[in-house]
Amino acid sequence: MAMEKNGNVYLIIDTDEIPILDANLIDDGYGKVVNEGETIAMFKRKKEVDKYLRGYVGFHLWKSDGIDGEANGSYSYISGTNSANMQIMQNTKMDKMPRARRIFILNKDNPETVENEIMEIASMLKFGFGRWNELMTYPFPFKFLQEYLDDVCEIVFSKHWKDITYNGEL
Repeated sequence: MAMEKNGNVYLIIDTDEIPILDANLIDDGYGKVVNEGETIAMFKRKKEVDKYLRGYVGFHLWKSDGIDGEANGSYSYISGTNSANMQIMQNTKMDKMPRARRIFILNKDNPETVENEIMEIASMLKFGFGRWNELMTYPFPFKFLQEYLDDVCEIVFSKHWKDITYNGEL
């Protein structure tokens, strides 16, 4: 998906990059359970969730290499589970792995506005969605555009939008 604002052009793509948990931190936590009498419930505490499940929980944005290898030429982000609404119970499981998305900056007519525009995109991703108030993986307006295109394609072609566009049938 591509966007343009003030002559700056951005391309958002999905990647196969996934967050990696800090195994040493988790080992230290289990060490407290085994050796110091801490309960396993420590991993379920709201104040501890971000520490042990960083990358799976919350929104994370960082600078990354650009499309041409330029240092800090793009931004990557992960939209994990909304920690504000997260309820960890006995049977809670995390069955969806968030993947990193990357925002490439394809053109910079106004480089002084790029950082603010990236923050605007980030604010659209933090918009609570659905009954669980989850974080968005693509900016809010594009989510509805994709759903509209999918509905129209199902009516007209009896296929999903992604099946038509990925196979090049349009």
